[in-house]
Amino acid sequence: MKDNTEIDFIHKLTLELLDEFSKLCETAEVEYFLSGGTLLGAVRHQGFIPWDDDADIMMLRDDYMRLLKVQKNYLDTRQYQILSVNDNTYPRDFARFVRKDYFKTDECVEDNICPYVGIDIFPVDFVPSNKIIFELLYQFLSFFKRLMGVYGSKKNTGVTEITRFLRNMFRPVVSLIGGYRLARVVQTIELTSNRLCNKSGAALSGINGRKEKWEYEDYLPKMKLKFEGLYFNCPLNYDIYLKNLYGDYMKIPPENKRVTHGISILKR
Repeated sequence: MKDNTEIDFIHKLTLELLDEFSKLCETAEVEYFLSGGTLLGAVRHQGFIPWDDDADIMMLRDDYMRLLKVQKNYLDTRQYQILSVNDNTYPRDFARFVRKDYFKTDECVEDNICPYVGIDIFPVDFVPSNKIIFELLYQFLSFFKRLMGVYGSKKNTGVTEITRFLRNMFRPVVSLIGGYRLARVVQTIELTSNRLCNKSGAALSGINGRKEKWEYEDYLPKMKLKFEGLYFNCPLNYDIYLKNLYGDYMKIPPENKRVTHGISILKR
């Protein structure tokens, strides 16, 4: 667990990024929503979860793709950038909005994957409403996502011993295939689902998998929630989303269940 001084500094930088990203989306006329632990923090704490050390955003796929295309028209790229597989700057199926004057180190991920402080941006896609078909899609996608996750992971990292063993075993194969190639395969699958389906939605690029599936219409309309004194977009029906992810989400977890991401910050 980080000390209060370090976590407060991470929260300060992250809040500045969230504010800048919100302004960017407003200028570019695209929608975004707080997601994951960041949305939970807005609802339960009116700000950051005290021990959390990152922030998450979700965007409907069309808005996400548009923002990636037009970002350079609105950003001071000397300080800010959205990294993604679309322009070969981030080998994942989601994007990161970063500021370039602060570097980060991560306990599990090599620094060259994304050396900057940032927030994650997860696209939301249409997915099959049928549970069996969705499960087949999820399992198929998960295989490639696990391989993608091996790329850039540090040796001997993973939650369990079997995870560490499998990562080390597949590392040479993944290096041969390439992280960007794997990320493009995963994104192509997600885009295909988005094109063929039209009712249920899910952030397939997120870590919560099945739990992030809900009715597409529940993402809209949006509402504003207070977060560290500022206001950010959230789904009006956030209760559905948070119950799917966390169950009784207003209950504070015990200390041994309070997970951080092992991030440290360095000034450029």
